[in-house]
Amino acid sequence: MNYYSSGSDAYPNALLGLKKAYTLESDLWKQVENAETLKEMVSGMQKKTREMMLTLHGFRITDNEGREVGIWYSILDAMPRFVMKGEKRILIYTPDIDTYLRYEEDNDRRRLRPF
Repeated sequence: MNYYSSGSDAYPNALLGLKKAYTLESDLWKQVENAETLKEMVSGMQKKTREMMLTLHGFRITDNEGREVGIWYSILDAMPRFVMKGEKRILIYTPDIDTYLRYEEDNDRRRLRPF
């Protein structure tokens, strides 16, 4: 698979693995160059979500025929949206830029509430 990230390099909003036979039709994803970088990104996502009391999930991405084309790793709110653009071309939208920010703001509000 080819691996891609969206968002921060330290704790991406999502990680995407796409089978090598498929072409990603988007310039918004950053290709992850090596396994060590991917491992560091996963660790960063785990640390970030632990601090926010969120859970990361992995999903299979399938085409219209039910064939697996890739994998996805993120919090539930950052679920993939994609369109098959041809036999082996796929457009996968990146998660919203505020994927973690909205939870940080909620946590800040909870901390500031009086007793």
